Amino acid sequence: MNAPLRDRYEVLQRALTVRTEEVAWTRYRIGRLIADVKATEGLYGQGAITELAAALGFSEPTLYRFALVAETWSERQLKALLARKTPHGEPLSFSHLVQLAQVADETLRREMLASAMNHGTSVRQLSKQIAEHQRGGPLRRAAGTSEAILREVAATTDAVQRKIESSERLLSRLEKISISSNVPLEPLIAETIAKHRTILVASARFLEKLERARKQLATGGRARAPKSPSVATMTRTATRTRRVSARGAA
Repeated sequence: MNAPLRDRYEVLQRALTVRTEEVAWTRYRIGRLIADVKATEGLYGQGAITELAAALGFSEPTLYRFALVAETWSERQLKALLARKTPHGEPLSFSHLVQLAQVADETLRREMLASAMNHGTSVRQLSKQIAEHQRGGPLRRAAGTSEAILREVAATTDAVQRKIESSERLLSRLEKISISSNVPLEPLIAETIAKHRTILVASARFLEKLERARKQLATGGRARAPKSPSVATMTRTATRTRRVSARGAA
């Protein structure tokens, strides 16, 4: 990197650093307000966070994450955090703080924060490290146990979606070439079809449970879990498909 280019780089780096700090402070202040609304829900009315999310253009989970950061660090502590720089010359981003705020153990949180700061850990790497450290352990969530469960469900759904998209890309490549092999492929295709039918059945049950959860939130009651005839039918269909596939592979 020559001298003129380095000058441009340093200007850009300073601009990015300022932006990171500004974004962090903006989200932190939003989080403080959301935390206040959560703490005094009776004053602001039921569904206040939902209304704010719609008005601000953020999702509800995002606002709860902002609040969790505000509940974890005071303004003085945040100022000190943003004054520190990683080896990349930038402070940790707000997304880093969101990940760290989910660590319930304060000692562990400080250790992981120091490690991220010293090594310039990316948000993705930090998220993976936290999962490895706390697999099976408690992660603090912004809205209690219910939100913890829903966040895990959302994360799992994202992972499944990425896998499906990857499989679709592979199948698109397969369509462009002639399928040939020294090994019979029909049993493999039949098995894969059967597995995907099972996934469809599970997805139907998944959607029904999410709909019940949404109704439960709307009514404030405990939703019942009736067995859906359509799901039962799909389950029987998937079972028959697996049996046929097994016989074809035999």
